[in-house]
Amino acid sequence: GVAVEQGYYVNGPDDIHAPTLSDSGDDLLVADRKLGELWVFNILTGKNNASAIWAAQRIPPNHIAVAANSFSIGKMNLSDAENFKYSPGVTQLAEEKGWWRREDEASPELFDFFRAYGYDPKATNPEVVYSARLEGKTPEDWAAYRAMNLAYYSGRRIWRIYNLLSPLEGSKLDPQRKNMPTSNYFPTSVPAPRGTVTRRMVMEVHRDYYQGTPFDLTKGVAAGPYGNPNRGAFDPAVEGWFERAISTERTNWAFLNEARPHNRSIMWFAYDAPHGSIFLPFYAAATAGAPESYHSHEGHMSKFSKRVAWWAYNFINQYTEINFQLINADVRRKAKEFEDEAERRIVSWEAEADQLIATVHGGRGELEAMDLLTARSNQFAEEVLAKWWEFSEELISKYGRHVVTHNETITGVIGDAQKLPAWWLRSPEVGFSTWSPSGPYHGVFLNAQPLPEWWLRSPNLGFSTWLPSGSYFLQQAQNQLGIGYGTVPAVPTMLAMALMTVAAYQLGLRHRGQDHADDKAFHALA
Repeated sequence: GVAVEQGYYVNGPDDIHAPTLSDSGDDLLVADRKLGELWVFNILTGKNNASAIWAAQRIPPNHIAVAANSFSIGKMNLSDAENFKYSPGVTQLAEEKGWWRREDEASPELFDFFRAYGYDPKATNPEVVYSARLEGKTPEDWAAYRAMNLAYYSGRRIWRIYNLLSPLEGSKLDPQRKNMPTSNYFPTSVPAPRGTVTRRMVMEVHRDYYQGTPFDLTKGVAAGPYGNPNRGAFDPAVEGWFERAISTERTNWAFLNEARPHNRSIMWFAYDAPHGSIFLPFYAAATAGAPESYHSHEGHMSKFSKRVAWWAYNFINQYTEINFQLINADVRRKAKEFEDEAERRIVSWEAEADQLIATVHGGRGELEAMDLLTARSNQFAEEVLAKWWEFSEELISKYGRHVVTHNETITGVIGDAQKLPAWWLRSPEVGFSTWSPSGPYHGVFLNAQPLPEWWLRSPNLGFSTWLPSGSYFLQQAQNQLGIGYGTVPAVPTMLAMALMTVAAYQLGLRHRGQDHADDKAFHALA
């Protein structure tokens, strides 16, 4: 097709004139309602950074498939034209590079697309050598670090989505399974009984950050006192990893395409991070564009404007960062109200459209009906946008000043509704439980004390201690695998070391005001 003739590259860090094989690839899903087909489509740049290599696989009926930043087509039967499509010479580059050997397959018709073309960081790869030099690491160490992160960057989300949408099949999958070309990667699709996956379930998948699982991003010190799942940029000098959520703070939009009969397919569109936004219905066959606020250039990401719809949804998501636990709960309730209302409106709109078709015969009736549906959905989007701005002002007045304000009565302000939790206050780094008149005034920064490496790396943070099987947050005190920055001591050892640290600190304060010869307790400890 066009990509093979004209070339293919990803609009990212790559140079358009020399796209790299490691970056220029995509995993996409393509559905056709009329044919009743769903295909997964994988593509990457071709030999000598030109042309393209692609493959497509039909998803069986009553299956679900996931595209999560990695190729998802594995074993292909090149002789099965009904279920597999591919570019000319699809195996050629893999064979030339030694990424795949025909003799390794059980049959000459088989080809493992992911094993051949999926990215696997090697110490000899130019991009690995370059990054290792920047980070002051050996290529071998950097390749191993990247391989571990990549194995779970996509794999954990695939596992989660299969569990949410097909619990029976998802329960058979191991969350520690690596999704890498050289490993036992996740299946392209899994069965899901017909009618069991709803649009609201898919919306909730878009909003997910592993709630209720061992990987829950609202847990641990990195989530702060109020359970914030968002993780921003981090200092590259510290090796580590946070789980990659499905919904992230850097999401600019999300959508759900719902194939429906009678030319009434709907795109449910949400601006900004979906965990704090609303999915609104827009008809795929609309006869006009979305409201002006959805394509206005009066504002952009570097210029705030109330005339730009994106800013309303981004603003609330940003404000939620003050106390995610409390504010996001309100936001989710409000979003559900609007999405419930959208479903009711669709029934009403389409009954109105059907009535119009019944009275205006022929093609003109269909066109006028779609004009009506377009107008109704756009009006609803504008109505919700206005109410979302109003809601943002309600949130500001309700959650400002670290309290919750309901009204102006004597009981209208709940002063401790946003109180800092005990586990947070007890942390010596916070500075609350360690405060004394003579100091410390700002907490005891554990990573600045002459303590063991496991302590210096603040394992309770969950970043430098991250491993595929734990610790995900402070719930796990032992590194079961014994890899990473040394094995974390068992719980009794940790408690003993913590007590010794506190004792040493308090005795140090005491010794500061005493005569050296008289301070027997200090010398005994020393």
